[in-house]
Amino acid sequence: LSGIAALIELSLLYFFTSVLNIYYIISVIPSYLIGGSIQFILIKYFNFKNKSKKIIKQASIYLLVIAGGFLLTLCFMYIFVEFFNIWYLFARIITIIIVLVYSFNMHKYFTFRHK
Repeated sequence: LSGIAALIELSLLYFFTSVLNIYYIISVIPSYLIGGSIQFILIKYFNFKNKSKKIIKQASIYLLVIAGGFLLTLCFMYIFVEFFNIWYLFARIITIIIVLVYSFNMHKYFTFRHK
């Protein structure tokens, strides 16, 4: 299900960067935020099958986790594109995989943990 959010994010990144001609690092911002919002709903209810009513607390922790993922995304995107000359969409795919490992573990053990 995170793949659905990733496809939406990649599509938005392409649209903002290639169609609207917005610098790729700036395009990451709205695409990441929209993809992250969709991902919250998908992973809460489907991946982790979490029925907790503490949605405000979970959303707060989720925001901290995705803030960390966002910083990792910006750093890796810049490094891959500017230093390794990797095409921005391919760089984002690589970055998604890296950040996915970080995010999954943070959500499993902190955001949606079972007590």
